Parts: sequence; C-alpha cells; structure tokens
Amino acid sequence: MSDRIAVDRTPLVIAVVFGGVVAISMALLQGPAVALPIVAAAGAMLALFNRKWALYLILPAMALSPDISVHGLAVRLEDLLMVPLVLGWVAHLCVVGRRRGTPLDRLLIAYALVAIVATAWGVHLGTVHLFTISKYVSSPFFVLKRIEFVLLFFIVADTVETVADVRAMSYVLLASAIALSVYSVQQFSANQGIALGPEGAPIHEPGFASMVTVALAMGMMRGASLAGKVVLAAFVLFGLGSLPLALGRNYIVATLLILGYVGIKEQRWVFLLVPLLVGLAIVVYPHGVIERISTLQHLLSTDKAAGVVGANASTSIFYRVEAPMYYAILALGHSPFLGFGMGVVPLGSVDSEYVIQMAYTGLLGLGIFLAFGAGLFRVVSDAKRAATSPFDAGLAFSFQLTIAGYAIYSLFAASVSATHTGGPFFVIAALAGALRRAALAEEAPGVVPGGRAGAMVRAVAGGEARRAVSARFAARRELWLANPLAARRNTP
Repeated sequence: MSDRIAVDRTPLVIAVVFGGVVAISMALLQGPAVALPIVAAAGAMLALFNRKWALYLILPAMALSPDISVHGLAVRLEDLLMVPLVLGWVAHLCVVGRRRGTPLDRLLIAYALVAIVATAWGVHLGTVHLFTISKYVSSPFFVLKRIEFVLLFFIVADTVETVADVRAMSYVLLASAIALSVYSVQQFSANQGIALGPEGAPIHEPGFASMVTVALAMGMMRGASLAGKVVLAAFVLFGLGSLPLALGRNYIVATLLILGYVGIKEQRWVFLLVPLLVGLAIVVYPHGVIERISTLQHLLSTDKAAGVVGANASTSIFYRVEAPMYYAILALGHSPFLGFGMGVVPLGSVDSEYVIQMAYTGLLGLGIFLAFGAGLFRVVSDAKRAATSPFDAGLAFSFQLTIAGYAIYSLFAASVSATHTGGPFFVIAALAGALRRAALAEEAPGVVPGGRAGAMVRAVAGGEARRAVSARFAARRELWLANPLAARRNTP
C-alpha cells in the first residue's frame, strides 16, 4: 500500500498554466497587448468555474475597454472574454442537455442567420468587403460581432436563474455605465472641450452611458427604499449633469423624452430638475458646452445649416434624414429583400439603425429586427405585470425605459449594430427575458413557464390573452397546492 497522500493538483495546474500565459505574453507582446492573453486566461478560468462572475467582468469591459490593435484588427477585452465564455457554456450545455429559454430565442436566431445569408448575397453582388481588415467595413467582422451579441444574449438568459440574479446583473450594468461617465468627465476636465470615452470608442459614447444611467436609475426608484431612492436620485443627477458634456445630441433628446414620460406618468418631482439643470449649465458649464446645448433649438428648423457649432453637424432633422433616406432608397431600388451585406458602408455614414438594418440585410432583416423589438417590449410588459415585488416591477420599468431610449436615438444614430453600444442592449434584452421567466416561476411555484403557455405568451400580444395565461398559471398553482402529483401530470 502506498503511503502517499492524495492531493488535488487542480490549483497547481491552473497556477502553472496562468503563469505560463503571463510569461509568454510578456516575452512576445508589447504595450497594452500584453494584457490581452492574461485577461483571456482569467476569463477562461472564470467561465470554467463560475459563468456569472465571468459576465460580471464582461459588463464593465464593454463600457471601459479601449480598442487594442492586434495585427491591424481592433480587439476589445470583452471579445477575448467571450471566447472562453462561449466554450464553457457550450460544454455546460453538452453535459446538462438543456438551457433556459426566452420567447425571443427564435427571433434572435433568425437575426443572426439573416446576417449570414445577406452577406453571402453581398458576395454574389460584389458589394461586401471580405478581406478588408477594418472594424468599419469588414463584413466578417460585422457578422462575427452580430453572432457574438446573439450568443451573449443566450448565455446571459441561460445563466441568470432568479430575480436576485437579475438584480445583481442590473446593478453591475448600472455601475459600468456610471464608471464610463466618471471616466468621460475626467477626460473633459483634462481637455476642457468634450467628454471622451476609452481609446477607440466613438466620440458620443459617454452620452450613451449617461442615458443608460438615467433610464436604469429612474426605473429602479419605483420600488426602492428611501435610502435607495436618495442614492438613485444622485445617480440620475450625475447622469443628467454629465450628459451635455458629450457630443451625442441624440442621447440628450432621448433622455429628455424619458424624463418627460416618467414625470408625466408618476414622478412629478422630475420637472423640478429643469430649473436646477438650467442654473447648473449657466454657472458650471463652459461656453462651448452651453453653445452646443443651445443648438437643440434648431431641431425643427428647415435651414439645413442651422445648429452648426464648430465641427458639429447640423441639428436640423431635415439635414439628419438626408443620409438615411439616400441609403434607404438605394437599398430599396437595387436589393430590397436582402440588402447589400453586412458592413457594406460604415455605420456613421448611414446614421440610422433602422436604415442600417435595411442596407445590410434588406427588408427581411429589418422586419426581423422590428419583430424582435416588438417582442422585447411584450416580454418586458409581461415581466412587469408578473413581478412579485414593487422593486422588481420597477426593474422591469427601467428596462422598458432603456429600450425606449434605444428606439428613440436609433432614428438618427447606429445603436444595436455598433460595437460599443450593441452589447449592453442584448444584455438588457436577456435580463428582461430572465426576469419574466423568474417572475412567472415565482407566480406559479413548481411550474416552469413553457410549452403551450409559453407559446401563447409569445404569439399573442393582446391583454386578454396575457390575463388568460396568468389565470392558467393561478389555476395550476391551486392544483399544485391541492395535489402536487396531479399537477405534475397536467404540466405540459
């Protein structure tokens, strides 16, 4: 018999592998690129042992990661983290044999497939850039990025199990948006001109972070405690205060519309912020920021040169619709069904997410995109209606406000297709689906929402049908309490 003591060598193997990755990175790479394999190795370990913590790491990486050039291709930290996360998730599915779904799954699969088919059609037309190494026009880059967003949705929806998990992920998302706003304010104090995001980020990304901060915090205030409301109100004020420092006037308009809706519907104190913000602008903001804000008065001007300040584009809606109308007419006239393929023109050239969908994937892709948006609003409404606590209903409301903000500013800017702003959208969509599923599970203990009931919720948007589904769950709950065995037999 051997006298050796059995030892778990897993920590030693992990330490050796991680140390080897660090050593090779320092020997072969230079500058910021040294951190890429190290972060990827750390993400692989997290994805292997705890997917939730890997997702907690990806969310701030989406907000704060700079673009790092690797052989001419711009790479971000979340791109590297997604590789081990996807591999770990696929391995998990192979072992478990099932995943937690949402009513949006089929639409998202169609959303990814139409990008591949449209790009193949673009190869036939000769309009796509297959071998161009550029994040602006590389078709394979755009296709892979869309697939990455869809996989991120599935992973988040499958990993988030309970309402508590949805809350935790939402807090991390809110903290990431605030962190980006803090970083952009620091950049503004350094250059005294405009708030900037990390290196390689679009110049208007800090405005996106402020809009998300305001929308999430305003929604969460609905069911928060008094102390929580004070903290969330501070976040709202900070988001509103940092918003004009950024370039994106689309985000300013979307945020103001969100505030107006919330103020009219339930929180009248929001209108007291208007004189406060005006006084803050006069006292604190530099002249250039005030001048940029004042260009919003030309929003409906028929003069297409109105609202031009420095290098800023005109504020006039009649000017902003020129590029989207041009590409919409071009797509409808030459390739209406499948468009010209992913990445056929840079996102900034089109300046409208809806027309980008049409130019890239045609009317088919635009229809899938709009159906996904409508389905997402229904899912959030179901989650808000099925919530078992005021805070969870407020959380669903915060998702609703954020999605509405995306829908508004997508009229004159790229949103879901953009690298820096698309990821958070799909995370919020997945959290909305997970919240709906968890809320329905709490509403009917022991019954997994799915089968015919899930199909009814997905297929029917009417209020009477949704009430019928709720009545059905309530009947099952009573049957379960009376006779669990019979309830199990009658569960589809």
